[in-house]
Amino acid sequence: ELSVQATDEDITSAIFYDQSVTITKGGMVPLDEWIENRNWSKTRKKLTMAFLRTHHRDAGLCIYCGTPTLRDKGTLCRNCIDRQVERRCDLKLRGICVNCMAQKASTGKTVCLDCAAKHLIAGRRSYAKAAALRPKRPAAPRTAGGTYVSTLVRRQTLKARGVCVCCGDHHQTRKDLCVRCNNVKKSRAERRYKSLREKGLCTLCHRRPAMAAKSHCDQCARLNQNKSMSLYKTRKRKRLCVSCGGGRDRRGFLMCSSCSKILSARWRRRQQRQRVSAARGGGSEATR
Repeated sequence: ELSVQATDEDITSAIFYDQSVTITKGGMVPLDEWIENRNWSKTRKKLTMAFLRTHHRDAGLCIYCGTPTLRDKGTLCRNCIDRQVERRCDLKLRGICVNCMAQKASTGKTVCLDCAAKHLIAGRRSYAKAAALRPKRPAAPRTAGGTYVSTLVRRQTLKARGVCVCCGDHHQTRKDLCVRCNNVKKSRAERRYKSLREKGLCTLCHRRPAMAAKSHCDQCARLNQNKSMSLYKTRKRKRLCVSCGGGRDRRGFLMCSSCSKILSARWRRRQQRQRVSAARGGGSEATR
């Protein structure tokens, strides 16, 4: 083992002028075998730079030039940092990879495809190594339906404060959401529904094919029907609105006034669409 006061010549002599062995990725290999190798010069340069950088870093020196860094953190001095910044800017302007400085950089990137793949593999290895050393945290508690308990607690807290359970900024209007979050949720659901209908998939499970002229598969349709009927009977027995589950504000009706208005408007729109389609069909038959 070399001391911190060892010079660069001492390190090089300790590595390469020892006629016994030298260090490689494969382990301890005799020096004679490396001399016969065609890549001996490249291997020698890599080993020399690796040991020199390790020695300089341990001694608090710049890993490139060996001068004091004069910084609390970092392994480079100010001159080497400036040179690297200038070289990187020049390579970026010329469209050359800033890592290997040999191939052209990818479109919109600063590195080539080969260097990008190497960086990705090295990053995954580093992350896996750090993850193995990191203590594993216990899994977050969930409900029987798979929802995180922390999510339910947050929703209940925001609901008690009278604000939107999604963004937490605006006051809630209906179904615990503000107008903006409700519109975003509605538009997202409409896009997903349209995409699933075009693909011919069930809009509930998103996996099985839907029935002919329907939006649900046979299994989801039966489950949805049983669930709706059970919910309907439960709300009716508790004297609640069978649509939204809120309190009834009228006697002799199973729905509240707001749900009745929504249902009536929906029924009128449906009747209007049927009349328009019937008029179009009649007009086409008359022209025939």
